[in-house]
Amino acid sequence: MKTKHKIIVLAILAILATTSLAIFGGGSVFSQTKESRPSVNSRPVFCRMSNEQTEHVRNIVLADQRIQDIIEGQEYEFTVQGHIIRGTLWHLDVGAVLKDGVSTDEIKRWRNEGRPAGDLISEIVGVLYVGHNATYYLTIDSTSDSLAKIEASIVTNKPTPELTIEERQQVVEITLEDPRIQELLKDKQYTVVPDSVCIWHIDREKIGAGLEIRLDQAYEIEYAWPWPEIDKLTVPDFPYYKVMTYPGTFKVNTLVILVDLNRQEVVGIQRGPIMD
Repeated sequence: MKTKHKIIVLAILAILATTSLAIFGGGSVFSQTKESRPSVNSRPVFCRMSNEQTEHVRNIVLADQRIQDIIEGQEYEFTVQGHIIRGTLWHLDVGAVLKDGVSTDEIKRWRNEGRPAGDLISEIVGVLYVGHNATYYLTIDSTSDSLAKIEASIVTNKPTPELTIEERQQVVEITLEDPRIQELLKDKQYTVVPDSVCIWHIDREKIGAGLEIRLDQAYEIEYAWPWPEIDKLTVPDFPYYKVMTYPGTFKVNTLVILVDLNRQEVVGIQRGPIMD
């Protein structure tokens, strides 16, 4: 679910701040629900496998000592007002590259049969994302059930800023201590989505972070929803935004929050999509 939560907040930002140059999201925007991932640096597209095969390949990758060394220390856990916030700073996707020349009918049949291992598959590959700036391209040897190859791609020129664990905790604390948030959450059961805390930056300068709060059910809420809009013409100095309000009444069971860490305050509150 980790990627799903981050795609949700990315989508919210895209809809609400179409003129914004800010970025709010995680290290990976690849969705397990998609059929395949886009080609990156001319690397082949890969497709989802069966759940059983996916789990098997993930276990192979994560059992490799080289991968263990890469992800060591890339987890966090803290508690704020009784809410346990736990997550990882890495994300792993694995899949199958199909052979060249495979027909559409063959692909359909392969899907209908549950995406089994077999003659249609050229190779098993994966991508490990660590934070925003480190990507590892993986090749799995399905014959020996081992990780055959690791290719690292590390961004060193103008890297995307990262959130420290302390900043993640600050974001949750600032959010839950905000009187407006407290009023919105009054008499409601809710959960801070543990792995939804994401960086918010513009031009690779850190502004703050966002997070997602899940309510126990959908509530009809009337509110003047604040959201920061990037406007360098009228706000020429960093962080270049002004907070706009959008009054409205909506069914809400997800809140998306933006926190400016420099100002130590919540500057954005919006409803997210209705979640099951």
